[in-house]
Amino acid sequence: MTSCSYQLGFGMIASAEGAPAASACASSSVQPAGVGSPSPKEVLIDESFFKDFILSTDCRCTAGFHLAEVQATSAIAEGQTLQGILLYQVPFNSPSGFQAIAPMAPADAPIAPVTQR
Repeated sequence: MTSCSYQLGFGMIASAEGAPAASACASSSVQPAGVGSPSPKEVLIDESFFKDFILSTDCRCTAGFHLAEVQATSAIAEGQTLQGILLYQVPFNSPSGFQAIAPMAPADAPIAPVTQR
């Protein structure tokens, strides 16, 4: 991709799974390295479907669009729920696809803490 947004979502996994947290943004020009072998227990959050969703892990675009940056320590509080539309997506020229949840508004993904850019 050559313009914002450079990525279309992020993943979350239960802390009880012991999965290593990905690196947070080191600067506004470099994305942290992706996870080579993500856990199949990870839940993918799609941020491209609804314009009202302001959470992002896109280091290069977060500040310019005044989005809230999800941290490696961010979580959904106990008793809170993640809501949205379940999407099935197949990347261009890929032999397989994946499912992701697309929240419709910030309240659908009560994730904290976040850093406002």
